[in-house]
Amino acid sequence: MSEPICYGDIVYIDLEGVILYSSGFYEPYLYLVSRENIAMKSFRNGLFKICPNFTYKDMGQVEELKNQLDLLKSLNPQEPFAADQLNNDIIVERKTIELRQEKLEHLNQKVYEETKGTKLTYGQKFQLFHIESQSYVTVSKTTNKQDKTLLNLELSTIGSRDMYFTFMPGVSFASNDAPRYDVPLRLVSCKNNQILYLGTKLDLSGLRTTLNPPNNTLTNDDR
Repeated sequence: MSEPICYGDIVYIDLEGVILYSSGFYEPYLYLVSRENIAMKSFRNGLFKICPNFTYKDMGQVEELKNQLDLLKSLNPQEPFAADQLNNDIIVERKTIELRQEKLEHLNQKVYEETKGTKLTYGQKFQLFHIESQSYVTVSKTTNKQDKTLLNLELSTIGSRDMYFTFMPGVSFASNDAPRYDVPLRLVSCKNNQILYLGTKLDLSGLRTTLNPPNNTLTNDDR
C-alpha cells in the first residue's frame, strides 16, 4: 500500500500528465505544463508544501466602517464631527486587528508544528504553499478566458479562507481512511466546492510561425 499524504509533505500536482506550475516572482497565475517541458532547474516552480488551514485576520469590520465613513462624508460634508469620530473608530479597530494578527501568526506556527507529519483524511482542509515564491495557492476572482464558467488559480501572500482546499477520492474503490500517493484524487476548492480539472485547451490552429528572411526575426502570420 502506498504512503499516506501528510501535513508538511512537499508534492507536485499531476493532472493527466500535466503539472500545476507557476513562475511565482514574475506573475501570480498558475498554469499547467507538460512534464516534457519542465526542465530540472525549474521543477521547483511546480512544488508545493501541504499546510494546515491557518486562521487569518478578518478586515471586514474595517472595510464596513470605511464604507460608512465615505457615505457619511457624502451626506454631511459640512459636519465633520461625526466623520472624525468614525475615523477614530477605524483607527482603533485596525490596531486591534494588528494585535490579533500577531497572536494568529504565533498560533498558526504552533498549529503547523503540531500537525507536521500527521496524515490527512478525506474532507480535511489544507493549504498549498508554493515553495519557489513563498506564497499560497488561492482561487482567483478572474475567470478563464477560454471558459467563463471556470475560475483561475493564482498565488497570494495575503492569507484568506479562499486558500482552503480538500482531497476527495478520485475513484470509487479508494480507501476510506486517508488520501494516499499513487492513488487518483480530486483536489477541491472549499470556497466554491469546485474540483480542480483541465480547462479548454488554447486553440492555436489559426496561428503559424514563420521566419522573416530579411532580418531573421520571428513573426506571427495568421493568414
